[in-house]
Amino acid sequence: MLATPSMTTARWQDRRADMMLELINRLVDLGRVPDPNLDRASTFLLDGREPARAIGQQLYDGHDLPGMLMGYEHVRAILGGPAARELELAWDGVGSWLG
Repeated sequence: MLATPSMTTARWQDRRADMMLELINRLVDLGRVPDPNLDRASTFLLDGREPARAIGQQLYDGHDLPGMLMGYEHVRAILGGPAARELELAWDGVGSWLG
């Protein structure tokens, strides 16, 4: 059976969604503070800043601002509001993000 354009489009959309979810999961893992004794909400303003910016740029390049917002919302839901605020600051200037 030959793939129809709609089947090809569906597979492409599934792959894009999978890639976005993978980026968001990496972002959440990146933001986790490895030592609970550190007085930080995340690593987004420390050594995780540049990797977080790179992930933000990938989300923007592939999904525009809605992709970045989805990443932000996942961080907020999993790591909490203070970590999400640090991500906002780290992402300032990435794509059309204004932290």
